[in-house]
Amino acid sequence: MYKSKKLLFLVTEDWYFLSHRLHLAKAAQHEGYDVFVVTRVNKGEKIIKSEGIELIPLDMNRHGKSIIKEISIINRITKVYKDINPDIVHHIALKPTLYGTLASIFSKTPYVVNTVAGLGYVFKSKYLIDKIISTIIILLLRCSAYFKSLKFITQNSEDRDFLVRKYIAKRKDVYLIRGSGVDPDLYKPVEHNNDIPTVLFASRLLWSKGVEDFVSAAKIIKNKNIPSRFLLAGEPDSENPDSVPLTQLNEWNNKGFVEYIGYQNNMPALLTDIDVVCLPTYYGEGVPKILIEAASCAIPLVITDVAGCREIVSNGVNGYLVPVRDPDAIASTLETLLLDTKMRIKMGIEGRRIVKEGFSMDKVNSETIKIYRDLLCQEN
Repeated sequence: MYKSKKLLFLVTEDWYFLSHRLHLAKAAQHEGYDVFVVTRVNKGEKIIKSEGIELIPLDMNRHGKSIIKEISIINRITKVYKDINPDIVHHIALKPTLYGTLASIFSKTPYVVNTVAGLGYVFKSKYLIDKIISTIIILLLRCSAYFKSLKFITQNSEDRDFLVRKYIAKRKDVYLIRGSGVDPDLYKPVEHNNDIPTVLFASRLLWSKGVEDFVSAAKIIKNKNIPSRFLLAGEPDSENPDSVPLTQLNEWNNKGFVEYIGYQNNMPALLTDIDVVCLPTYYGEGVPKILIEAASCAIPLVITDVAGCREIVSNGVNGYLVPVRDPDAIASTLETLLLDTKMRIKMGIEGRRIVKEGFSMDKVNSETIKIYRDLLCQEN
């Protein structure tokens, strides 16, 4: 009798699983997998369970500082792996990859997939403490060499090369899958004729995401009396020391250069009224989901020339790449687009083509499930 395979996802937050990986889990179910997700439960329990996915709560702080508590979390993950005995575990993001790989070793889990969705700010930082932390992370990641059947997924070529260069994985074991995918039928172009063109920043509100540079560019544009609106969407991250305080966001809003609109739970609706998306990040990105969503909606992009962003923007084709931490360059580029409706439309068309060819949800799901299938075929 056919026995279905068990696939377990380890993700830090349930909201992240819902927004970035639920469609992959459903595609895996369609392929016959029994799906489990281990994550911190906030508001997603009902939705996850309604999809027939078994949910195992785990309080894994993304920025935990207590060594004793972090060791206990690894022990808890190990116990879950032993109890469920999954055929494949898929760790999403850096901390789940670190802790989950160790737990997989201790529990003798046969097949492991680690998705490194960007290396984060710590690998870009010049501070000594961050350099020490990044060195420790690299050493822990090298534990993956214990496995003969462990694969990595990165979202951009720079991260793939980093894993190989730092002797974390062999090139044959690192797959490049750009982003977490979007549904082009959900994120689709909608005609609108804004009297005042609207620019959107939507992301976690971290300093390293370039929030302040976005606000500075908005000030420059407004001071030139160029008709425009600048929307700032997202919310502070209380667990991240890099988070922009709510008081600062409200101050910017009150001064009138940007409109702080908070967290948005319906991005397709929000994007129907946006003319340009801007993300001046210097964070260690994978491929930011908002950029794929916006491009799918035929919205041109203005983003910094960094790893991850370069995967989705072809400079001068579907948007522009600008220097890091350069509000003047951001403002100048935005001004060009704000004053040229035809250019925005042309770039938007190209952006949607790029998404449909390389960043669709179906493409990401099929490429990921093929990795699962190839791992399991090693049993035969």
